[in-house]
Amino acid sequence: MDNTELTVSEMQNAAALTAQNLTFEKAQILEQVGAIKMAALTRKFVSVTEIELLTNIKKNKQYKDLPMTVNGKSVFVTTFEQFCNAIGSSVETVDNNIRNYQRLGVEFFEYAQNAGIPQRALGQIGRLPEADRQAVI
Repeated sequence: MDNTELTVSEMQNAAALTAQNLTFEKAQILEQVGAIKMAALTRKFVSVTEIELLTNIKKNKQYKDLPMTVNGKSVFVTTFEQFCNAIGSSVETVDNNIRNYQRLGVEFFEYAQNAGIPQRALGQIGRLPEADRQAVI
């Protein structure tokens, strides 16, 4: 073997390794894109489940006397507002979500979540008279 062939051979090996690395990097990125899409889908599904759970917790006052962290302090929760703050939300947001969910029904609410309809628009639909609301749904 002469030095020219080794150089060409080394170059070919380097090119092959570079191609493999690029393919591996792209595969990793595509895997991350898949994870992002899965997280987005899960987030939409969880929102309905979350509202159902919050509705039950609020209705049955299961938040009372829970040891939680509110504003950086460990407390025993006594109000639904404290509970909402402890889970990283406001009582207004949670109450609006519960109200919209109850007014619009599970199917339309899930559709609206998947379609990306803003909560503000859902609130406006929810405040329509029953006949008009049913027409929209």
